[in-house]
Amino acid sequence: MHSTSSAVALVSCALALSFAAACNKAPSPTDAPAPAASAASATAAAQVASAAPDAAPLTGFDPCLVGAWKGTGFSMKTAQVTAEGGANLALKVGANGDSVVDFGPMAPVVGKGAGAGFDFQYSGKATATLSTPTRGTIASSKPDYSSLRVTTNVQLPGAGKVALFKNKPVSELAQMVTGVVTGKAPAAAAPPGIDSSPIFSNSRYACAGDTLTLSGDKLDAQWTFARVSH
Repeated sequence: MHSTSSAVALVSCALALSFAAACNKAPSPTDAPAPAASAASATAAAQVASAAPDAAPLTGFDPCLVGAWKGTGFSMKTAQVTAEGGANLALKVGANGDSVVDFGPMAPVVGKGAGAGFDFQYSGKATATLSTPTRGTIASSKPDYSSLRVTTNVQLPGAGKVALFKNKPVSELAQMVTGVVTGKAPAAAAPPGIDSSPIFSNSRYACAGDTLTLSGDKLDAQWTFARVSH
């Protein structure tokens, strides 16, 4: 039991360091462009680009985002970690940007990294007010993740699946992982992947017709959605 616990701790540290390294990696001129996560996402991005260039000013909130959406998946790919899954969560966006994410129906995200497999799944709801300063750019204010929890398992070679934590408040997760990475007092920020502020921490969007993609600036990770209603 002691050896298994030690292995879990080592894998957890390695995963945390992998996430942090990917998040802090600055792009270089020799970096190859990341492949599109799906044909649907690529099509949506192309349609948005043809309608208006990125960074084009908007008057008010982009109406394309307004409505009810169903998650079709999460994907992440770095040199150290790959993960995908996370379908079925529900996102509702009001005309004024007030938004609610219900992670209750969410499927697990399954990944590999640091020589081990892992999975995680959120539960509960989160709220925020979204804004679109420019087309393709999204921001959030007044985020509330107080009811959000995350469950994570690690698959160790020769040891099977081991529960890392169950229904842990994401605020505690942020403190734990940041403390491991920095070796200093816990801070508010968390590395990507197992995120302390999923969905509303994204800074870019592509919306066209019935497809929505949310992504960030520092990592090849994104959430995709299909429209349920306007």
